[in-house]
Amino acid sequence: MNIFDLFKDGVPVHPALVHVPLGLAMAVPLVAFLVTLGVWRGWFTPRAWLLVVVLQGVMLMGGAAAYNTGEKEGDLVGGIVDDAPIEAHEEAAGVFMIVGGASFAFSLLLLFFEGSGLVKFGYLVATALAGVLLVFAAQVGHLGGRLVYIHGAADAHKPENTGQPENASPKKGDDED
Repeated sequence: MNIFDLFKDGVPVHPALVHVPLGLAMAVPLVAFLVTLGVWRGWFTPRAWLLVVVLQGVMLMGGAAAYNTGEKEGDLVGGIVDDAPIEAHEEAAGVFMIVGGASFAFSLLLLFFEGSGLVKFGYLVATALAGVLLVFAAQVGHLGGRLVYIHGAADAHKPENTGQPENASPKKGDDED
């Protein structure tokens, strides 16, 4: 079975993608705290901070992919849901991306100051920024959930609203490649 076949039956890719940045937004503050603690106690070298930077980079790329697919979803869902909840979700996602970019840039910058005495304090600041980003991620996720469960955004993908036949899902045996 081809992974892209999963999205041929009218189920959008956006809900699958949003779990990457939201999940990492939950994990990064914990990883950053543990790496910070490990560096402070001498368990890790400052190079361990690279793990935090990589996770934040993946989170940012996942956020960009989710944001782009969300733009397309907004056009489709706009016919079902009022503009205000869609715009609130989009704005929250935009803030998440801005704060996420700033957090990533600050964390990346710390890699270039490994020898500095202030870098340990920088790890603490970056960990706090990751915690702040988690708050924004929770807001984006909550507003997205409200779109689906309260405002009926998922209805935009029902066969009667897309013009697809109800049995548009893959036939039995198609997924046995």
